[in-house]
Amino acid sequence: MADLNVNTAATGERGAGTPAQTPTDGGNGGHRPNAARVVLAVAAALVIAFCAWSMGEYVNGRDPLAFLSAGSSVASPSPADSSASDSAPSTSTVTKTSSVTGDDILSALGTLRFGSDDVSLSPDDARVVIAKDGVWVEERSSDDPASLVTRTAERAAALAEWVRGRGVSVSTLTWITEDGNGVIRMVLCVGGDAKASGTLDKLLAASKGYLISEKTYAGLDSPSFPRTSGEAPTLPDGSDATVDGTVTLSSGGRGEVVSQGTGSSSASKSGAPASGSQSGGASSSPSGTAASGSSSSTISVTVSIGGSSQRVSVASGSTAYAALLATGASVSAGANPYGSGTWVYGINGLAQDASHGWTYAVNGSMPSVMSDECTVHDGDVVTWSYV
Repeated sequence: MADLNVNTAATGERGAGTPAQTPTDGGNGGHRPNAARVVLAVAAALVIAFCAWSMGEYVNGRDPLAFLSAGSSVASPSPADSSASDSAPSTSTVTKTSSVTGDDILSALGTLRFGSDDVSLSPDDARVVIAKDGVWVEERSSDDPASLVTRTAERAAALAEWVRGRGVSVSTLTWITEDGNGVIRMVLCVGGDAKASGTLDKLLAASKGYLISEKTYAGLDSPSFPRTSGEAPTLPDGSDATVDGTVTLSSGGRGEVVSQGTGSSSASKSGAPASGSQSGGASSSPSGTAASGSSSSTISVTVSIGGSSQRVSVASGSTAYAALLATGASVSAGANPYGSGTWVYGINGLAQDASHGWTYAVNGSMPSVMSDECTVHDGDVVTWSYV
């Protein structure tokens, strides 16, 4: 019987055809373990050890299988990267962004090209803010609606391409275009991968989002794109950008976010024009000195704010609102909720409330129109009072 043969073999009296089994080193007649069983036992131990190690890696937020893809990469490294040691840290978005300053971008605006077209912009007509999440540009434009929309889209794409060409990675680039009075007419947000090519329709469709004011959109000739689309563009402070109000990306210097007007404030006690949100403007720079005589293109106007007076030089034909901005005061303004024009609701941090607000007068008389609709002349005195 099979059992008998096995017992016999264990005592050294093996039967024919039954393999001999070697005694253990102890000489007690025990069996040496089968080789296959040893391999399985070792493999099981390794699997258990790997599982325990993997669990520890996951707990610490690491991928235990990362070594399987360590030798491959989606993007090919540049020659400079290839020469770097494996332990060198990769360049982060923040590090790259810090390699381009606001002054760099302002200089680049003067050389922007969209394909073969020159879409450059004078640095004096723009402000720039760089934050960890992207780049913001504020531009004053006197273009007609069609040119304003087209140039905004082309310049935003061209600047994104320029930034990318510098080896800098930004998540968003937001372009804010205002009219001569500082009222926002269009806000466009593009990604850092935007390309300076294509039609206006394609540029807008490829953007992250945009807003066009009703007035500007109405001035377009049968546009094939909607007035608003995509994500709502935001300002550096995280608030949503709006149109038909005003915004200030800098106050007395480029790079500081100040405020944005919502255009939804209520009337002041006196019902006089209250404000929007722009502090200073690139197109009308403040001047603290009196002009002895004005040329045909500029005039001298005295602006009094809460009893403090300043004389500024502005372009001939400017409004009382433009003269206010020319002082460099921090102004908060928006669209007039009761009609046309711009409503000023705060100056230098003093905002209107339920019973107080800002009024203005020209040469002692209170005009019947909003400040951005009232043309001032050489020698006029514009007085802003909080009543």
